[in-house]
Amino acid sequence: RTYRRHPKKDPNAPEKWRSAYQLFRDDVNQELHGQDIQFSEMSKIHSKRWAELSDDTRNMYFQKSKSDKEEYLQRMLVYERTPEYKQYEEYLDTFYQQDSTVNRVGRPKGAKSSKPKGKSAEYESQRGGYNQTQSPETDDKHSGTMSTTPPSSPSPLMT
Repeated sequence: RTYRRHPKKDPNAPEKWRSAYQLFRDDVNQELHGQDIQFSEMSKIHSKRWAELSDDTRNMYFQKSKSDKEEYLQRMLVYERTPEYKQYEEYLDTFYQQDSTVNRVGRPKGAKSSKPKGKSAEYESQRGGYNQTQSPETDDKHSGTMSTTPPSSPSPLMT
């Protein structure tokens, strides 16, 4: 997959809300702070505890997440009226206009590759393989037609 450029994050935008699992993970991290635990082990602890969590406690984290999201949306409504937001919108417009025309990596969207699939034609010709104009049914390499006449004389090896 080729790299695709992404626009810069808006530094003035309000911070997004955290999911229920992220809030839970933060609480577990505070509880285990100071212990020398590897990241992979910490992830296992998070997932195990999340799976064992009671429905009431889990719903508490979902409610916190929901209220965080509502607060975020309110802050976002206020932010969308600021000049900083308008400036970021202009940046996004120019970014996406440039992205579609300038600095494209690879071929244009929808264009087919000009390279033959599989081994290259040059490699095939060196190895004595078939090129794109010749098929396995053709007998005469130069004309591309089938020979219908039998061999004129028997091969000396066949006697």
